[in-house]
Amino acid sequence: MSAATENIDYKVLYEQLLPLLKSQQESNLQLQNQVTQLQYQLHQLTKLLGGFKSERFIPSGAQVQQELGLNFETAFATTNLSDVQKISYVKARQAPGKTAYKTLSRNIYA
Repeated sequence: MSAATENIDYKVLYEQLLPLLKSQQESNLQLQNQVTQLQYQLHQLTKLLGGFKSERFIPSGAQVQQELGLNFETAFATTNLSDVQKISYVKARQAPGKTAYKTLSRNIYA
């Protein structure tokens, strides 16, 4: 048993395992970052859903309308179309490129 322990070179084994350990540490760090990002997203989504539920409006029936003074049971007066008067007008278009600002600016700065 002592002959087997004398032939093991621990320095060589350590140097062989170093790149593997570094790659595992990098992947662990990436996974930890991903977990924290996902936890943050989950927290934001639960906060958003909680906000929607707390802001939800649930009317209690006809009592809400009475409390606000709204009474929709009365009929509104209808308009007779023969009493309606049509109004129209004609708008004159100004020539393109001629505005008061442009003529004014030419006179002042010329």
